[in-house]
Amino acid sequence: MGLLVAASLGAYVATLCPGVYPGESAVLTAQALGYLPGAVVGSPVWLALSRGVAALPFSDAPHRLNLLSALCASLAVAGVFRVTKRLIVRLYGANEALSRL
Repeated sequence: MGLLVAASLGAYVATLCPGVYPGESAVLTAQALGYLPGAVVGSPVWLALSRGVAALPFSDAPHRLNLLSALCASLAVAGVFRVTKRLIVRLYGANEALSRL
């Protein structure tokens, strides 16, 4: 599973936008940096994590927030893989090669 997370994280980081991308990304970045204090929060967990990441002392804030999103997406890939694997094993039986993944 670690290889899957590393591969997906590598793909996300390789295609990462270095700044703020227009649209929802811009709104979430502005919320994380405190520029939209009265806006309705769509993702409170991401907002809480992003405020901590925005305070880190490397690169610029939009790039750090995009890295956080890439990390969250690669962890989501691992979660979907794990759930899918369990579902396949449960539906079709415990194949030895599949259950070792």
